[in-house]
Amino acid sequence: PTEQSFYNFALFLKQNNMRKIIFLFFLLLSITALSQSIEINKAIAPYPNTPPSTPFIATSIAALGNDYIVGAFGYDTLNNNSQSVAFFKIDTSGNATKKLIFSRNAYYHSMFYSTKVSTTQDGGYCTNLIRDTNYNNENIIVRLNSNFDTLWTKVLPQETQEEIIVRIIEASDKGLLCLGYKVMSSTVSNIILIKTDSAANILWKKTITFGNFSKGFHISETPDKGFFISGGRGSYAFGDSRPLVMKLDSAGNLKWYRILGNNNLYQGVVSAVTPQGDYVVAYGYSTYTSPNEDYTFGRVNVIKYNQDGYVIWDRVYDTIKNNNSVSSIRILPNNNIVVIGFNYLENGNGVNNFYHQSFILSLSANGDSLGYKYFTNMNSNADENIIYDNVLNADGSITAIGKVESFNILHGCQIWLVKTGNV
Repeated sequence: PTEQSFYNFALFLKQNNMRKIIFLFFLLLSITALSQSIEINKAIAPYPNTPPSTPFIATSIAALGNDYIVGAFGYDTLNNNSQSVAFFKIDTSGNATKKLIFSRNAYYHSMFYSTKVSTTQDGGYCTNLIRDTNYNNENIIVRLNSNFDTLWTKVLPQETQEEIIVRIIEASDKGLLCLGYKVMSSTVSNIILIKTDSAANILWKKTITFGNFSKGFHISETPDKGFFISGGRGSYAFGDSRPLVMKLDSAGNLKWYRILGNNNLYQGVVSAVTPQGDYVVAYGYSTYTSPNEDYTFGRVNVIKYNQDGYVIWDRVYDTIKNNNSVSSIRILPNNNIVVIGFNYLENGNGVNNFYHQSFILSLSANGDSLGYKYFTNMNSNADENIIYDNVLNADGSITAIGKVESFNILHGCQIWLVKTGNV
């Protein structure tokens, strides 16, 4: 399962509620929309001249000088139609100028996680591939230099057949932090955190157990050289899922944790560490009144904790959207907070015909709403406009990456690049 599918539940609106929801939507949008402009709004087809079976979805972006490295996955029709993990160099105009393809005649497991690229202190990059070989997955760490060349790849040893590394970042000592989970049975998975040296040799490995399905999604190093992790915990038996955050010390020992939320349907959880050492967590959820979900209202919950895990503030935003999901959170240099995510609304043409749009929610350091903005690339029935990651530019703008999926677009699904004005 992917990060989104872990939280993804089908939510439906009845026809007789749509007029009220649409009215409230446009009323609140006119009041709270941010004033910043969208400077680039572009769907990118990396292989525009190949047959119409080359969709790509981008889930990660990192700065490369004035350009960007974008991590994506799709099908490489130039090489035996293999499933592929791809990294593209994208210039400031949104053009793909260089490609690095990892492709083979095998299934790349959890490709959503196999594209998370992060920067390293020497100006290079690290990422991971998850490859399925004879029903046993392999986690492969990849190191790239500043010229976008592969320095080395290394298979990470594992204890079980299915260990999934979700995210890799470089620590301040230039070692690597590998966050993920390992599947113990059909109903249980545990969070794993692996610390390596700069050459990906394992120094220690921690297993964190909360019972049922527990997964880690995001990790940040804290000022005390410890780690802050956000993830999720759920069970098939009760059909629930709950956001989960935790603080670890520098050796990977659990200091404190919080299981968030209550009887709602949750969509994604992201976290960040402020320069002052506090922790900000955001997640999307929808309230419901019966097992049939007669109607639902989406919200975004943002919580700020101090270093000891006590709540500084806890706020709820955007109370009229059906099925909100968050995909990234960023702390700006002025300590303001930007939460990026997406939601969908039933468009009135059938219960399975949903329209997706992405949003930017801007908050002060105290949690006061500074407004939000919705944006799309394609606007027909059932189009998906989903942002997964972003990078802060030196001029105060944000460049975000994701996917646009539509019957009206080349190959049906392509990389979506959006650059905002100042946020």
